[in-house]
Amino acid sequence: MMNVKDRENVIAQGNTTLPNAINSSNDILVDEDAAETANHALPRWFPHWKGKPWYHGNPEALGWAMDSIARAVAFAAAGAFLFSALLRLAKQEAGCATDPPPGSNKVPDCDGRVYGIRPNSLLTTFTILVGVISAVLLPFMGAVVDFTKQRLLVGKVTSAILCILLLPSLALSSETWFAIALLQLVVAFVGWAQTMITYAYLPELTKSEERLNQYSQSFTIVSFVSMLVLLGGVVGFSSIF
Repeated sequence: MMNVKDRENVIAQGNTTLPNAINSSNDILVDEDAAETANHALPRWFPHWKGKPWYHGNPEALGWAMDSIARAVAFAAAGAFLFSALLRLAKQEAGCATDPPPGSNKVPDCDGRVYGIRPNSLLTTFTILVGVISAVLLPFMGAVVDFTKQRLLVGKVTSAILCILLLPSLALSSETWFAIALLQLVVAFVGWAQTMITYAYLPELTKSEERLNQYSQSFTIVSFVSMLVLLGGVVGFSSIF
């Protein structure tokens, strides 16, 4: 009987002939994954490491990893930079100070209002609205995921919509900040919906529980490393320039 390492070598070489005599149920699951992967020729661009394809040549697992990187970067950028910029622009429009006065390290309180909301309450209001919208609509998204066969399609659509909705944030300015702030309500809901669908699809990446655990560990690592790279890069770049 071939061991796991030998079977992975078979996959890397594109050989679709797999052993039929397998003793354990876990081996059967791994071999089913291997057969499915081997029957699909990997594109030339598919990344390899030491001659073996990433994620055992599973394109969906690679896509899940790339999605986790993009999602982590988007959430980190919004929380660390975008909302801080929105708060500053809201204070400016309300006529409030955005920097501490000379000889002080505290920004004065802002009593002004913009669009009927105090700038300091902007993020609180945003969080409440996102929570209410998500609580009302996400159960319907969950029903679509659980009781239809459109899980992958819905995930693709929400991912595409999320990418498109993030683009206007590049045009953030004193004239566009409120429109972008309203757009973030939609972005947040679509982001949570996409996250829900993505995690619902996670168990379908492989039939092997052991391999699924390996994938999950890898996804967690790459997402947190991506956030650290983003934050470190932005802070370092701003410090230099």
